[in-house]
Amino acid sequence: MKSDVKEMPGWSPDATWSRERVIAASDAVLALKAGDVAEREDIFRIAALALEWDIGVRVYEPQPASRITRGADGKRVGIFLLHGGAGDYKSMDRFARLFAEKFAFKVVTMTFPGRLYLDDPERDWPDDTIHADGSVRTPIWVAGEHVTRDQYEIVRDTSKRMKYGTRTHARAKPGTRFYDRMASWPVAFEEGMKEACRRHFPADSFSIYVHGHSTGGPYVSMLTQRVPNIAGVIAIENSSFGYINERKHQWGGHAGRIAG
Repeated sequence: MKSDVKEMPGWSPDATWSRERVIAASDAVLALKAGDVAEREDIFRIAALALEWDIGVRVYEPQPASRITRGADGKRVGIFLLHGGAGDYKSMDRFARLFAEKFAFKVVTMTFPGRLYLDDPERDWPDDTIHADGSVRTPIWVAGEHVTRDQYEIVRDTSKRMKYGTRTHARAKPGTRFYDRMASWPVAFEEGMKEACRRHFPADSFSIYVHGHSTGGPYVSMLTQRVPNIAGVIAIENSSFGYINERKHQWGGHAGRIAG
């Protein structure tokens, strides 16, 4: 059946950009005048699967707030940023400042649950991830609660040695608080992202654009299905869902079937 819907002409991106054009665009953005931005941390507690969780975000709000840019839909523009598989919200600081200072967007950057070092006001983790005594760095999901050495065993994973080398993991022992946390934290992650959007980007006044760096990409992709006022994805350097990403790159056990 032939559709009666007529396609309207509109903008579409160029297939390629020259190196010179990319540099010129970057220089033009960096040359924009930086506006005033109020920056603060917001740590809030949520409940998920009968456990409490402390979620940490960093907020960048153009000043005065009335200066926040409005999009084509008339609502203010909010940017939700998520870091990659390592680090915390600090790794997205440069992107956040660019959006807030140069374009007057309100920005919220969130840390994966457990990744923020709540014991230090500067949020700087001490020591290395693997300690001299054989113990490893473990998450802090709620202030004052720490994973003790008797709650996990050390596992050295060489399954992706060509890419990552030998990866050292803490495997939670069944029956421990650590085990319960590990089983529950994906739900806390989702609830934390949704609450961050509710707190800082009210649906009646904001349209949200999301980005997740690398591993953060699948999480914000999921979030687009959970928060109604998310208007789009801004992919700076992100990944799709794990299985889709493996198929796309022909990694792992699927490579032979794809190539064949």
